[in-house]
Amino acid sequence: MNVRKSLLISFGEKYAVLLISIVSTMILARLLSPAEIGIFSVSVAVVGIAQMIRDFGVTQYLIVEQDLTRDRIRAAFGVTIVISWSLAAALYFGRGSIADFYGEPKLHTALSVLCFNFLLIPFGNPVLSLLRREMAFGALFWINTLTAIVRESMAVGLAFAGFGFMSLVWGSFAAVATTALLATLYRPSQAWVMPGFREWRRVLKFGLPASATSFVSEVGTSTADLALGRIQGFAEVGLYSRAMGLVNLFHHNIMSAVRWVSLPAFAADQRDGNALQANYLKSISYVTVVAWPFYGFLCLMAYPIIRILFEDQWDASVPLVRILAVAGMIAATWNLASQILMVIGLVRKVFWAEVVIQSARVVLIIVAAFHSLELVACAQIVAYVIGFAMYQFYLGRHFSITLGDVFGAIGKSMVVALFAVIGPGIVVLIWGLAPDNLFLSVLVASGGAAAGWAAGLVIVDHPMRGDIHSLIMSRKNRN
Repeated sequence: MNVRKSLLISFGEKYAVLLISIVSTMILARLLSPAEIGIFSVSVAVVGIAQMIRDFGVTQYLIVEQDLTRDRIRAAFGVTIVISWSLAAALYFGRGSIADFYGEPKLHTALSVLCFNFLLIPFGNPVLSLLRREMAFGALFWINTLTAIVRESMAVGLAFAGFGFMSLVWGSFAAVATTALLATLYRPSQAWVMPGFREWRRVLKFGLPASATSFVSEVGTSTADLALGRIQGFAEVGLYSRAMGLVNLFHHNIMSAVRWVSLPAFAADQRDGNALQANYLKSISYVTVVAWPFYGFLCLMAYPIIRILFEDQWDASVPLVRILAVAGMIAATWNLASQILMVIGLVRKVFWAEVVIQSARVVLIIVAAFHSLELVACAQIVAYVIGFAMYQFYLGRHFSITLGDVFGAIGKSMVVALFAVIGPGIVVLIWGLAPDNLFLSVLVASGGAAAGWAAGLVIVDHPMRGDIHSLIMSRKNRN
């Protein structure tokens, strides 16, 4: 499957999941309080850190390994099972201490269920990695879309039945179980193996730095929820989590679609001996031309979007959304940098970059958490600026990609983004940042943003315009 078709399927999957998630989130925001969302967010933050240890770099290893033999696949499965099941036991027996640390008994209940996810994950995630390696995105579309339907249906149904925060917990467990089942149905032929350990050293050689990198990154990502839960309270965690969740609609549903394809595509280029620099620069050009208009729109329309999706109990999230949208704009410029370094074997470089970035993030967030939610959000901006500087240093050293090359790749995206926010900007000038006519303001702003984006693509002749034109023409020729 070629990269363009893979991207289309991946985007289709993410948009389907996005639609399902938006509907579910709108319903759950009306059924659950900020404190209940906060309890679940802290539970997920704790489990997320354990997840990074559990993965142990196996996800990336199965994709980038140039000579993936049967014994190496068996070793990857074996390592995953040993680590996952060990973490399940550790989390189960440690759940009481975590609940006591936060002074919230409900965390004990949530973690009692979430730890069992680790027993099922080894039967799903390695298979998904092999499907990504083969760029079998048709199978991945159905696995991830059906999993989202099960997760959100379970969560909404149980929330209506009065299960509170546990509705989200059981939804998470149902999603992991569904992924494991569907991965078995779509399992590629080379994945029908028993776990083994003959090649465990090779897996560990890649997995140790990769796992350490993921762990450090997850600690930085989860620090806001963990620190706010301890310092300010679970309602504040819920407000911050809701703002971050809205901003992450792009990262989880658009950026992840790109990353889902880019890592195996970069790895395939490396195996075929193709130059990676040009593809990397083109990739960030495509990412920013979509990301920046999205974040700009979100920054201007934060109030009506929050009101429409979640109602007035979440109004305190509005300023957080605007600050975090700025952070997202910065992150979009280097989100793929770790992948291009990883495919040429520079896993340890990625690790040290993440150590610097996440250490700064943790310190900044903890200090900010003693003051305000807004300052915590501002800490994310500083962390992403540090991230850009760190990865640009490595890109220059190992790929001769200069700062001028990066700005040359994203320059046209910047102009397109400016065109895209003209419409929303006019709406703000006429109706203000907190308009009374919520639906009309968002509708008009959306139309203006879409028209401005399309006009910007044409005016600056952005590379994405050529691909869109080629796609349309190929469709016409088929018909």
